[in-house]
Amino acid sequence: MTHPAEEINVDFITLEDLSDTTIKDHKMEGLFIFTDGSKTEEKVGAAMTCWKNGREVYCQKFCLASYCTVFQSEMYALYQATKYACNSGVSKINIFSDSRTSLEVLKKPGHTNPLAFATKSNLKIFALKGGEVRIFWKRSHIGVQRNERADLAKQAEKHTTDALDYDKYPIAYLKSTIRQDSAKVWNTRYRDGGTAAITKLFFPDMIQSHRLIRELKLCPLQVQMVTGHGGFAHYLYKFKRKTSPGCICDPEINETIVHLLVECPRYGKARFELEQRIGVRIEKELLSSIIAKKEISHEFIKYGVKIVKDALQRNKSR
Repeated sequence: MTHPAEEINVDFITLEDLSDTTIKDHKMEGLFIFTDGSKTEEKVGAAMTCWKNGREVYCQKFCLASYCTVFQSEMYALYQATKYACNSGVSKINIFSDSRTSLEVLKKPGHTNPLAFATKSNLKIFALKGGEVRIFWKRSHIGVQRNERADLAKQAEKHTTDALDYDKYPIAYLKSTIRQDSAKVWNTRYRDGGTAAITKLFFPDMIQSHRLIRELKLCPLQVQMVTGHGGFAHYLYKFKRKTSPGCICDPEINETIVHLLVECPRYGKARFELEQRIGVRIEKELLSSIIAKKEISHEFIKYGVKIVKDALQRNKSR
């Protein structure tokens, strides 16, 4: 990392257009370099095009790894532009980009992004050679031929080659990959484990259910419903808080949340009415699909919470 005393100041000028009047007003002289980066679902590309005296004198496309971000493609184009400037033999260079984010990163002192660091190093080398670089931000590469040529980045996306010009992993991609791998390990342990049998009836796959659980924002009573850990005779019996695990509908049947939800005749009427409203039978095998559907899960959860409250009241310690 560059010592603060040796770091160069980078700034940029905002342009609304690139007309002849604008070029004259800003006293733009020398080489004009236009940069651009682009990304589709599978491909990432960057490009630069250099102009002098109204004619294109150089153009290059770059292919980046598919996991690279748009920011990396824009920054890589700027890096290549400054690298070209160092070897161009031209003393005055104007660089144009439509990526304000990239330019703000270059402007910020002490930024640790490797492409930003390399780009600023190039600018420093060019300055030590006596060169002058001016950087401009224009809203988009539209309306001027030189600008539109920088959209070659889109062609670079389609360019298939085994030799990538840039393949460094972005931090966001690494974090996402680690998170996904961790989730897969967690999910395997969850599915193959011998615990959480009741929870698995509602959420058989934790990767798919993670978003759903966050959206539901389960309250304590709802947590008791989807875990079976609550005021149910079978659960309390395991901790010697009840003398029998049986349900009052039939002492031979364990009073679990699943029994109360799908079988117990005490809730037969409420269950039937719910089934008519949501158009789905309340069965053990369908609990996960019921709770996953937003349009019916609210009604089902209300039904379940009522049962949990009844069980708490019925089995509370005296």
